[in-house]
This record gives sequence, C-alpha cells and structure tokens, in this order.
Amino acid sequence: MERDINSINEDDTFELAYQINQWNKTNYMVVVNKIGQIKGLLTKNIFESEKNIKERKDTRVKQIMKKKIKTVKPDTNIQETIAIMYKHNLETIPVVEDKLFLGIIQKKKLLQYDQNNSPLSPKIDLSENYERVIGNYHSNNEKTVIFIAAIHGNETSGVTALNNFFNHIKHSNIKIEGTVIGMIGNLKAIKNKKRYIDTDMNRIWQPNYFLNKPKRNYSEEKELIMLKSSIDKVISLKKKKNICIVDLHNTSSSNGVFTIVNNLTESKIASSLNIPRINNLFPKVKGSMAEYYHSKGVRSIVFEGGAIGDPASINNHEAGIWKILENQQLIKSINIPNDIRRKSEKMASFSKHVNGNYKVVYIHKIQDNDQFLMNPNMQNFEDIKKGQIIAHDKNGSIKSPQSGKLLMPLYQEQGKEGFYIIK
Repeated sequence: MERDINSINEDDTFELAYQINQWNKTNYMVVVNKIGQIKGLLTKNIFESEKNIKERKDTRVKQIMKKKIKTVKPDTNIQETIAIMYKHNLETIPVVEDKLFLGIIQKKKLLQYDQNNSPLSPKIDLSENYERVIGNYHSNNEKTVIFIAAIHGNETSGVTALNNFFNHIKHSNIKIEGTVIGMIGNLKAIKNKKRYIDTDMNRIWQPNYFLNKPKRNYSEEKELIMLKSSIDKVISLKKKKNICIVDLHNTSSSNGVFTIVNNLTESKIASSLNIPRINNLFPKVKGSMAEYYHSKGVRSIVFEGGAIGDPASINNHEAGIWKILENQQLIKSINIPNDIRRKSEKMASFSKHVNGNYKVVYIHKIQDNDQFLMNPNMQNFEDIKKGQIIAHDKNGSIKSPQSGKLLMPLYQEQGKEGFYIIK
C-alpha cells in the first residue's frame, strides 16, 4: 500500500489538483473533506478532460470528482482486492478505515500475487508494520507540520505517539486546519532495534550524501535519500513559509525532556511545550536533519521526549504533538483531549525547575576505540563543577572542563558525543 501524501480537499480548486498531477504524473488523486474522510476520487479521465483543464481555475474538486468509489480496508487480503479491481475495471483503489483515507493500491503492483487465480492466504495484509508514512491528514495547503520519528532506530516513543495521534483523529470529528504528516526516519534500524545500521543517520545530512547513488552503500544513506525525497515532495506542494518539521528523539539518560532550535522563530514554537530550549547546538554538531532543513528556509525543531524505553517518553511526545499543532493553529485548544492536557501539564511540571533557554558551551567527542564510559546515574540538567570526574576512557578519568549543566550523557554503545555541557 502506498501512503499517498497528495490527497486533495474537496473544496480546493481543480487548478491545484491539476498542477500537483503535472508534477507527479500519477493521474489519480484521492479527495477528502476537512476531517480527512474520503469523499471521492480524481481519475485519469478527469485529469485529461479538455473541459476540466480549460475551466480548472474556476472549478472546485467536488464538482467533478468521482463520488461513487470502491474502497478496501487495511486487512483485506490481496486476492479479494485483485478480484474487486478486476470486477469494476479499476487500476487503483483507496484503502480506508472508518472513512479515513489511509493510502492507495495500484493493480499493477498486485498482479505478481495473482497466479492463475490460486487462493492466497487471508493473513496477507495490505499494510506493513513499519511503513515510512505513519499518518497523513490533509484539509488544506495553508499550514503543514511534518513529524519525523525514529531517525535513530532505538528511539521509538515518537512512532507510538504518532500512531496514537492519528488513531485518535481517525475516530473523532476534530477539525484540523492544514496538513499533518507523520513519518519514520530509519526503517531498517527500527526493524533491527538499533540506533543505526552503518552510520548515524542524523549526522549525514550533507550535500555529498544527496546523490542518486550512495557512495559507500551505507544503509543510512539509502534511508536518507528516500526520507528526503518524501519530505521534499511535501515541501514542493505546500507553502514553504508555513511548514514546520519536528524531529522526535529520545536520550539514553533520564530527565531528557527538552527542545533544540535554530533561531527565535523556532524557539517560539518550542516554547509552547514549556520545557527547556537549547539554542546553539546545530552549528556545533553538523549533519542533522533539522540543521539541513533550517538552512533551506524551513522551520525545524528537535523534540527530545525523554529516556529510551521510558513509557513517560510516549506521553511526552504525544502531548508535544498536540501542543505544537495548537501553537501552529492547526487545531483549537478546546479540541485537545483531557488526557493529553494532563500529560502536557505533567511534562511541563517536571521541567519547570530547569525550563528556559540554554547554550552549549562544550561537547566531548569520542572515537569508536576510546572505550568511553560515563559515570553511572548521571542525568540531563544535572549541575556539574569544573574539574569534576564524570566519565572514563582508555586514557583514564575525564574531568569536566567547566561548570554548568550536563546534557545527553551517553549510556549506549553507539554514538559520537559522550556528553554536552550547557549554561
């Protein structure tokens, strides 16, 4: 199943749909209403109609869309889906659950399973456990928030939080003014439950990695090309100045609830979470996704939701998703569920004694053979003094070069930074 990120609102002009199709050449597009429910389909005949093309600027999508459409559910088996498409002479069919559009299927990609009409196992599912697009909600192109989770494959609370968010939207009538997309960053790493396979995916967002053919054949280079292609596709179709990318992460130590921003505009978005903000990290740690898109004029923030494996991290990320959408005026405060409000208040209460703006004053870099070992039980935002022994490596004790607060002490095998000091 393809998670189509080019669905169109029924009240949009056909001009918009026509231009999108000119870029993508798919010749089909699903039409949804303001709460993401499927209402119709734009087909090849509609896109190629001379009358529609001539009048596209004055025609609303709902005036010309195909209203009576066939759909299937995510758990429909492949044989049944192929049979429906043959019976009704369909080349594509939308996947829908509780009227919410989830994705689209093309017949040509299913024919490999249609071998002499032999029965297929009903257990074959049209969805996958780890598709890159977790969810896609579209009501208009005015404002867009893209959430990316699991660029590090062992940091999964963002994936769960996004699934919870889209499931809630699917079963409610909450109106969202704009587009919300949730995507997974490193599919192979998350399947293998590792931070990364070959190299840190959040350190390689640099021009030499954006070629069509990865130079080193690293898994993360391939993942980056696919993720970047999806993000860039969204950016090309939306109003760039009204796009915000939120990168959901976890730390390997406790109390790791904070945001990382590039400038005052992004700091204002992050301030809605009422948790600490780190202001100057990206120039010091090159190659992050957030730094890359910030350099392209797209607002980008990192949201560290807490420790890896801590259930509270899921709550923090889930609360943050809603609060950021509220801040960007995609949802109204009155529509935020009460349990989300409680999670948000708990997150802010936990961080109130350290809330504020911080700058990175030191980064301890490590190499693969350093045998770096952080002292046990050190936490984010813990006060440390100059000369204090806080870690060890093959050369002996590692002392803090200055006083401040500790940030992101490393308690996992993979990683290039042992700890940060902020003030």
